[in-house]
Amino acid sequence: MIPVLFIIIIFLILSSGYFYVGFRIIAQSNLTPLMNIATWAILVVLLLFLYIPFVATRLGYSGKIVNGLLLIGYVGLGFISFLIVILLAKDIIILILFLFKKISFAFKPVQTISVPNIERRKFLMNMLNLGIIGTATALTGYGFYHATKKPYIKKVFIPVKNLTEKLKDFIIVQVSDLHVGPTIKRKYIQAIVEEINKINPDVFVFTGDLVDGSVQNLKYDVEPLKNINPKYGKFFITGNHEYYSVASDWMREAENLGFTVLHNENRLVNYFETKILFAGVPDVQGVQFYKDHFSDPIKAIESSEQSDIKILLAHQPKSLYKAIEAGFDIQLSGHTHGGQFIPWNFLAKIGQPFIKGLNKLQNTWIYVSNGTGYWGPPLRIGAKSEITLIKFKQG
Repeated sequence: MIPVLFIIIIFLILSSGYFYVGFRIIAQSNLTPLMNIATWAILVVLLLFLYIPFVATRLGYSGKIVNGLLLIGYVGLGFISFLIVILLAKDIIILILFLFKKISFAFKPVQTISVPNIERRKFLMNMLNLGIIGTATALTGYGFYHATKKPYIKKVFIPVKNLTEKLKDFIIVQVSDLHVGPTIKRKYIQAIVEEINKINPDVFVFTGDLVDGSVQNLKYDVEPLKNINPKYGKFFITGNHEYYSVASDWMREAENLGFTVLHNENRLVNYFETKILFAGVPDVQGVQFYKDHFSDPIKAIESSEQSDIKILLAHQPKSLYKAIEAGFDIQLSGHTHGGQFIPWNFLAKIGQPFIKGLNKLQNTWIYVSNGTGYWGPPLRIGAKSEITLIKFKQG
């Protein structure tokens, strides 16, 4: 479970952000008393629509009403996030112009001070605030559209040495960070399963963060995943969000869905004349919840058989450093959502070597998926949801 102190800190930070927006827009918009009260009330309601569903789910309540409130709250959070970014940019520009004016004034001869036109200033301030709100609204709508539509198929070609003709046809499909929960349901999962089955991959890998909730509440929603039946393997590893929702239960449920759960272990796929090792580790945060869930790529690569290509499934990109030490050729990860949208993309970079796409460090390639669902606000800008189709090319 998520520590209570952590939840309190997050809620205090969120509340501060909402009230910063209120004081920078509502308090400075010269509204009538009634309009002032109404706009503050809307802001508070948006904040409560985050808090109330969260508390309700922790107390065991669920259903369409709770999920609907949370959806509104999450969209509101995204909208407020855009407002904060725009307001901060505006304040920085105003500060720079103010300092420039002060410096310029110091080097000019004494001039007659003009009296500012208060009414004109009020009008310009209101127009500026309306422009800021309009921009944030447009960004929210654009981000919502891209987050909630069906993920696109992204083709990725990873270089390998001594590529055989047969190996050129080998297909891995990666899905990551679905975050099935209050706002992502069975219908979305079914659409993803249909797309994967059209591809007909040789191996299907899920690289963590399947859910936000218990097996009891979400078993029905994830059930379509059992209908993915690749030819050579179907592998699952835990992400950090599994641990917030009782990871041991979800590991058992993943097995019920037909996955092989890779817990610091591997399986060998024999594809014609090539042996491909698929290894998996629990999320790096797993050890905080279970003592035996320490992420260990070195243990995961141990095998009595030789392999031609060694692939590590690790939820967080930061596992790359140990993957290099262990001797993996490729690491497949998720976790960062490709940044999802501003300003959360800056947080996604903390502690991670890469947050999206195909990259190489020393002799190991890493592909970081944008994720197939979303977390929190249903918004994506500059990081589309994806189903990743991975093939090999000559390295």
